[in-house]
Amino acid sequence: ANAPPGGPASSNPSFTRVDAANYDKVRAGPMPPPPRNALVELHLEKNVRRVSIHTPRGFDELVVAAIKRVPGREYDAATRRWNFPESHLKDAAAALKSAPGVCIEVVMPVPIVQRALAVMTQLERAAAAAAA
Repeated sequence: ANAPPGGPASSNPSFTRVDAANYDKVRAGPMPPPPRNALVELHLEKNVRRVSIHTPRGFDELVVAAIKRVPGREYDAATRRWNFPESHLKDAAAALKSAPGVCIEVVMPVPIVQRALAVMTQLERAAAAAAA
């Protein structure tokens, strides 16, 4: 009745039966390390309809692994940033927020800025079409 689910206590050397006589002497195993914290800023780029990923605290392999799950992502070696189409903004946020082993704070573009950039782009295209 006191044996672990896998069989008797003698078959599992790491198993210690806990009862009234020894409950105060039993120690828990080591705790896993807490997830690291990372900050990721998503920047909209005017006219190119792309989003740039910036990590102010520098390179983090877990953040990069999450970014690699975003469709259409590209690394720009000149700016040392990852870029992806604006249409995948929600995919990027979901991938970053669900990254294992790291707690990523995603700073999304402000919605009014997104709308303003979209309107500016439309106006610039209309002006270019009218001039042509």
